[in-house]
Amino acid sequence: MRRRLSQDEAERLQEQIDATEPGEFRLRDLYGDAWEGFPIGEKVDRGRAFLEAVRQDRFPEVEDLGKRSGGRV
Repeated sequence: MRRRLSQDEAERLQEQIDATEPGEFRLRDLYGDAWEGFPIGEKVDRGRAFLEAVRQDRFPEVEDLGKRSGGRV
């Protein structure tokens, strides 16, 4: 079963996106120190869920750069 972003998680990520300077970023930048506490499988799942949300235009100011390393605001 695919993981999807919860409304709360999407709102927290949106707050971080809004506070991010324009330019490339990595998802771990949005999660901050919490990112290091996630097991690798959860990081992958969160990354896929975020990418899916970006592609569904839930974060219209974020552009998928087609790289594994990040996106751009």
